Amino acid sequence: MPQHYQHYLATPRMHHFPRNSSSTQMVVHEIRNYPYPQLHFLALQGLNASRHTSAVRDSYEELLQLEDRLGNVTRGAVQNTIERFTFPHKYKKRRPQEGKGKKEEGEESDTDEKCTICLSLLEDGEDVRRLPCMHLFHQLCVDQWLAMSKKCPICRVDIETQLGADS
Repeated sequence: MPQHYQHYLATPRMHHFPRNSSSTQMVVHEIRNYPYPQLHFLALQGLNASRHTSAVRDSYEELLQLEDRLGNVTRGAVQNTIERFTFPHKYKKRRPQEGKGKKEEGEESDTDEKCTICLSLLEDGEDVRRLPCMHLFHQLCVDQWLAMSKKCPICRVDIETQLGADS
């Protein structure tokens, strides 16, 4: 087989391996050569699906216990941080350039902007907030978003990240 086709080989499936205990060591050795830790875990469990299900259940229960110990971890921003790193203002609709064709009734023009959180068109005089990445949203929409996540909903840039002049 040509060298460049080797990475196109299908990954092994559990039904490709024998299930008797004498061949388990060979299977474990073979699976270790693949970069999928789940397969290695199954091989160490002796290819027994019921043991795997039990291990997954135990892991899930451990995660629930960890959540109880840690409580809620907030990844969002407080209002003071939101105010400090963003620019709230009244929206002013951009005017189309002269010579551009008129838009039909109900048709969006190139100058229409949407809040990508609620998907509504921005209207003159609405309270909007511009993030450091220059994305624009309704103030209420983005404040709710930023209370849960400090990252822009479009580009995922953290609002506390200082963007350089070359960005």
